[in-house]
Amino acid sequence: MHNSLYWLNYFTQNLKNKRIDWSIKPSLNQTEREKILKSLQAWQLGETSEGTNLINAATKHAKQLNDRHYTPTIKLFILEEQKHGNNLGKYLDLIGEQRIKKDWGDSLFRKIRGLNTHMEFWTIAVITVESTAQIFYQCLKDATECKLLKQICTDILIEKPHILLFRQKD
Repeated sequence: MHNSLYWLNYFTQNLKNKRIDWSIKPSLNQTEREKILKSLQAWQLGETSEGTNLINAATKHAKQLNDRHYTPTIKLFILEEQKHGNNLGKYLDLIGEQRIKKDWGDSLFRKIRGLNTHMEFWTIAVITVESTAQIFYQCLKDATECKLLKQICTDILIEKPHILLFRQKD
């Protein structure tokens, strides 16, 4: 297992990576659009959280561990998630579809996770979402012929280490 300084360096470096060629025109056909649009919009929204409650829990946890790198690491993790949301949002813009502002699943998830301030709870929540994301983005990648969307999915799938960050033992 890696320590927080390792993850801080990992996220700092990873945020600099540009894996998406935005000069590629989206080529989503109507059948693909009908099958994936609502899920794509919901996941885009879910990837845009400010992360305030997670940062608060991480800060409390960092004090307990006396780990000055933990909170900055979690902030970079959130920035990377927001990068995913921005990339998905840009894709939605390019295909002429709206970014949604509300989704019942996202609203429910945000409400439930906001009720708890312990990092243990957040660990379960993040591992659950990140594991589900691995499945969703692989399925989305497999469900389309659009090279740009495939690149966006690959960029997210490469970041499997998110799960490893939250699995580390104190």
